[in-house]
Amino acid sequence: MIKVIGKGGFSRVILSRKKDTGRLYAIKVMSKNKIINERKIRPILSERSILQTLDHPFVIKLHWAF
Repeated sequence: MIKVIGKGGFSRVILSRKKDTGRLYAIKVMSKNKIINERKIRPILSERSILQTLDHPFVIKLHWAF
């Protein structure tokens, strides 16, 4: 992990470097408890679904999600 590049209501985005390839990735880390307590499950799943299917030069590609 290199540095935090953004913060939101229930998440933060961290710039990270993959060890084996050296490529840079943005990792979005979310608080599961906060998402459940604020009833934001549907918007989060919608965001994941949209990012999985989108292929656009101005939108970051979703590589992994768990």
